[in-house]
Amino acid sequence: MDPHSHTGVVLLLPDSRLLTKRTVRRMEFFGQIVNAVRIYCANCGTPYGWVPEQSTTFACWLCDGCADKWGPEFGRALMPDEVFWRQVRDEMLDKHGRVLTLKELWRFAESACNSLSKLIRGGARR
Repeated sequence: MDPHSHTGVVLLLPDSRLLTKRTVRRMEFFGQIVNAVRIYCANCGTPYGWVPEQSTTFACWLCDGCADKWGPEFGRALMPDEVFWRQVRDEMLDKHGRVLTLKELWRFAESACNSLSKLIRGGARR
């Protein structure tokens, strides 16, 4: 399905983690004790479970009731990282005619005077 709405705007999935006043709990994940943050239904706010704080950059969850009602809409949306990396890929193809190697991408990211570097640096601040 096309991830764009009829207006051409990209539909992004919301993050189920709180932006501020996060509840942090020490928990075991895969044999390691880590700080974990609570996640909530992205639609109604029902508390659900926990995700590792340091290694989780995005989490989106719907409770059963909201999944029944909104699941198909959420299925058409994209994670923010998917949109970001698609923009990086499109910029590489537009400026270089191909996807750059990791070494080349790193070199461009370190330079402050090109559009690819600005895109990568802007994405890192999200």
